[in-house]
Amino acid sequence: MKTTKLIILLTIIPLALITCSKDEDKRPDPTHECYFFADNTEYELNKGMIDFIGLSQNGKGFEFNIALYSSGIQNDSTTFEGNGNFVFLWISSVTLHDIQPGIYTYDNSSEPFCINGIARTFNGVFSMDFNTETWNGSALYVPTSGTIEVDTSENGYELTFDIIANNTTKSNQIIESGIKITGYYKGDLLQLNFLAERQENCNFDVDTLDFSFGIDYDSPEKYLVPGTQSNLSDTYLGEVRAALGGPPENNLNGILSVCHWVNQNFNHQDAGGAMAGKNTVNELFAIKTFYGCHTQALIISSILRKFGFPAVMIETASVQWGFEHNAGIDEYFAGHVMSEIYVDDKWILFDNNCTYVEEYDNMNPFIPTTNPHHKDLFVLAKGFDTWDYYEKAGAETDEMMMEFADNIYCYADLLNTVKYTWND
Repeated sequence: MKTTKLIILLTIIPLALITCSKDEDKRPDPTHECYFFADNTEYELNKGMIDFIGLSQNGKGFEFNIALYSSGIQNDSTTFEGNGNFVFLWISSVTLHDIQPGIYTYDNSSEPFCINGIARTFNGVFSMDFNTETWNGSALYVPTSGTIEVDTSENGYELTFDIIANNTTKSNQIIESGIKITGYYKGDLLQLNFLAERQENCNFDVDTLDFSFGIDYDSPEKYLVPGTQSNLSDTYLGEVRAALGGPPENNLNGILSVCHWVNQNFNHQDAGGAMAGKNTVNELFAIKTFYGCHTQALIISSILRKFGFPAVMIETASVQWGFEHNAGIDEYFAGHVMSEIYVDDKWILFDNNCTYVEEYDNMNPFIPTTNPHHKDLFVLAKGFDTWDYYEKAGAETDEMMMEFADNIYCYADLLNTVKYTWND
């Protein structure tokens, strides 16, 4: 629950007094410089803070907590004291360094106190007569629709509210619905610099990392030579050739014909990542089975290489999984394995479901996807096959993924740096 998470954050981190500044042109008739109206009653706001939390639950935005509160609430170096008005906001922005100017729309797919939205969405709660000892107020308003307009400048933040909310109990029982909330805040927000503190702990310079992983993209002919794991026998290659009615066309259509044949003629036995690196491509052909993305990508890339398409396998981790694992809230691994294929004088990104990206940046480790199971990905390794990149990395999948998750904030500036169009 985000409410608990924010309350803990507010009570243990030292805060300074950040006050609201005046902007006469934005005031509709309030008596305070910063305020919100609920059901035609005005409530003062005076101070605020902002903190970066992490990736949104659906992996499509970055979540920030914002707290706004009135002058009746004071703080010393560690805790809040007093009673007053309190506004909690969870905002999902397009970047992780700060919320971006623009219109943020209420995320109606989320439960109260949790956000699961795409970038530029919000959720929150407005409380009056909030008691910092009991963490409860005399009224609790939970948005059901509306917008927050955000503007930023050297003078701080401007937030303009236009929201419809329910008056609820603490257990989310509705007392009254359809209440109009409008308001305005302008001033500094105390930045807790959670992200900056995490990045200070990085023990490497991300700008010095080689995201080609040793692949010589200017010499695609090198990747016609199979690795030990991916050396498909002539017998099995002949089986594919006969099924296709001859060698595939030397173009994208030929690649797709191979991919579709594999998907139609191999059985899938889901083993997660347990079978990664366990079998050669010939062993998988003998039983016409793949166990997951590792073995499926191995089969597809091995066939294509034998038919004259240079191929590289790539191992990735889920970006959302990286944030969740770093926070200690998962008990699983999540990633994906695909291929880079050279065709029509360029490298394309090719997934096992026969979707592909033609305008592909093979030096960018961030891969945005449309697959809801994989979400956005980050490249960890590349090679002829699984055995090749395991040897080069000196680690297997789970070890590489753990290293990525442990250092997820070190890679943060590389996320959301490219957009792809996936074709099928």
